[in-house]
Amino acid sequence: MAAFSAFSAQLAYAQGTQASRLTAPQLLPENTLAYVRIDDTRELKAKLAQTSTGRLASDPQVSPLLQEFYGSFRDSAQALQQAIGINLDELLSIPNGELAFAVVSAKMEVRKRKIRNRESGEEVEREIIRPKANLVILLEAGDQLPAVEILLERIESQIESRGAERTNSKIGSVNTVRWMAPTIDGTQNSDRQFGYFIDSGVVVLTSDANYIDQLAKVWTGNAVDHVPLTGNRKFTSILTRCVGADGERPQVSFYADPYSLAKELTAGNTAAALVMGLLPSLGIDGIQAVGGSLIMAPKDFDSIAHAHLLLANPRRGVLQVLRPKRGSTDPQPWVSEDVSSYMAVNWDVAATLAAVKELTDTFRGPDFYQEDIINRASKELGIDFQKDFLDQLDDRITLTQVILKPARLNAASNVYAVRLKNGRVFGETTLPKIFAQLSSKDAKWKSEQYGSFMIYTHPSTTPESNTSGSSPSTIRLPEPSFTMLDNELLMADSIEAIKQAIETSKSTDGLLSDAIEFKLVRDRINKQIDASQSSIMLYQRPEEQMRVMYDLAADKSNVNRLREMSKNNPLFTALVKALDNHQLPPFEHIAKYLSPGGAFVIEEENGLHYTAFGMRRGK
Repeated sequence: MAAFSAFSAQLAYAQGTQASRLTAPQLLPENTLAYVRIDDTRELKAKLAQTSTGRLASDPQVSPLLQEFYGSFRDSAQALQQAIGINLDELLSIPNGELAFAVVSAKMEVRKRKIRNRESGEEVEREIIRPKANLVILLEAGDQLPAVEILLERIESQIESRGAERTNSKIGSVNTVRWMAPTIDGTQNSDRQFGYFIDSGVVVLTSDANYIDQLAKVWTGNAVDHVPLTGNRKFTSILTRCVGADGERPQVSFYADPYSLAKELTAGNTAAALVMGLLPSLGIDGIQAVGGSLIMAPKDFDSIAHAHLLLANPRRGVLQVLRPKRGSTDPQPWVSEDVSSYMAVNWDVAATLAAVKELTDTFRGPDFYQEDIINRASKELGIDFQKDFLDQLDDRITLTQVILKPARLNAASNVYAVRLKNGRVFGETTLPKIFAQLSSKDAKWKSEQYGSFMIYTHPSTTPESNTSGSSPSTIRLPEPSFTMLDNELLMADSIEAIKQAIETSKSTDGLLSDAIEFKLVRDRINKQIDASQSSIMLYQRPEEQMRVMYDLAADKSNVNRLREMSKNNPLFTALVKALDNHQLPPFEHIAKYLSPGGAFVIEEENGLHYTAFGMRRGK
């Protein structure tokens, strides 16, 4: 029943709300190579207004600043109006319903061209094969159609001035327009052509003038043997998987067949053809398709995003490297509730390394993995890289991000943790060897005793500035550091981040595992899947990330630097003007709109599925 409900929801989604006409998945053919679609731009705007971002933008203390910023940017973009004939407001108001962009497979274009032989000086005729993948756009403009017509008039005027000629056809109830420019030898020039038709406020446009008649036949029901994109099993397999848990129709969706797309776009290129010929032996052709969706303001969530990687089964070559495994995603006792993000990854490291060895030895020669990877790493680090490190990995990797004070553009520091089978032995024997090797090559490497922990670090000795002249308060210089904490090797670009993790491990307070918001996100994930299925789990706190930007914007010295950079940048100019004319509200007022979010990855029979979501704050 659940599968039937999901399929029904997807069918309704593909058909859309306009039963009187075809939607993009019905108009486009099954051999569509890439596709992105907004189901209804009006609904998307309405749903966006219900999200935390939309409610923040309409807040009385925030909206004047945003309106000032947008107004200043619009005024500085006068050149746009001169170029296309309409202003920015008119351009943004054009979509009034469905909007879709697609790349559609087509026959290769074979053209004959005379080329002069450099040695003999004689002209020889050669066939040039060019890819003919077509760009197709479907735009529902509604009562904004006059603005679209102005844009088309500008395009037609420019292409006509370069020699293109217009022809019209009548297909069913619609009139098609084709613009094509002949080359010197009389063949059509695909660089200067396009076609379109307009029907009931909907514009369909394609980069291949000859293809517009076929689209018009499908549109009017006169096509023969047309199989729509909804008849593509890869497309339906992915998009059916990406509807909401309660059957919500996504506002935005995308789909791509990356391998077929690459083949199409590189046809006729000898060098690219050689590369493409190697991909099947690498197993890349096992990537059958990728797609996903975005659902705004569904029940109980701020947003939900899906992405699905459709893989052949069994996996071959490079795809054998993808080895997520089930395991615990609970935070370790050194992870503070103050982190801005936390990600736990369970991975079959041994299987991945075995696949890497097989691939490298197959394509680079026998023993390449051992000689050029393992032995080289052993020499660089002063250890037996295979025995002392790779064999000690224990299938759990953690990434956290902490925000360091004061606020800087790169205030976020990533802390990586790799779990080892025997952390004590690794910390007492292997790490000192690595440090000794590193310090022998670079004397700046130092060891620092921090309580009972030994931290190895490369302290910054350069004044904190950059080539653009930013002041010390803007940029934080990295300090690569690492230490052992229980059975985990911690690595970061800041010794301060390492010390914070150590201090958290000494305390029983302020742990992420005890944080209410983390528990809410974790419980949401557990409700959507069996907890034992999760391979990768992500937790994010946008409040902490926004705080950095807020502190930078509130610092007058940073605004002055931005003012200096804005002389030839309309975006920065508009931002500076908005900050000059409006006072920022207290950060607490902004923070009330920012809610935590989460994501997880599970391995399925036909590939990998990723789901991300934002929690909903009180209305």
